[in-house]
Amino acid sequence: QTLENAKDRCKDGDKEKKQFDHYREKVSLLLAERDKIISKGGKIKDVQLDKINRNQRKYEECGRAWKGIESRNVSNALMLQHQKSEVLDPLVAEFIRLEAFFFQAWSNCLMAFSDDIQYALSQRLPEFVPLDDSPGISMSSTSTSIFP
Repeated sequence: QTLENAKDRCKDGDKEKKQFDHYREKVSLLLAERDKIISKGGKIKDVQLDKINRNQRKYEECGRAWKGIESRNVSNALMLQHQKSEVLDPLVAEFIRLEAFFFQAWSNCLMAFSDDIQYALSQRLPEFVPLDDSPGISMSSTSTSIFP
């Protein structure tokens, strides 16, 4: 299963989720209306009871369908996670192995020049002494221009 398949399956669940939310809201309103009538001392008509019962059944059916979709989505997410690990983990391990090989090769190259590097570091480098008569550059402290 690919990520695109998982996205499509999630979109398929949107319809069921909307129905579930619709009936949850509808049943809530119908029950509130029933409670309001009862609190005022009224009697609920059979038509109203049938409507409440019918919508409660639909709500329960949508709830079961939605739970099934949620369960499937969780299962799909776990499967994708497992597939990601099967594919990416070996790639990351290979990258780390190649990086270690590169640094080992680099270290070997540096070791080949170790004696030359140590000799160069042990030699005292001559001090840089600017020449006062450099062409185009005036070194006198009174001149602010670099051109004569």
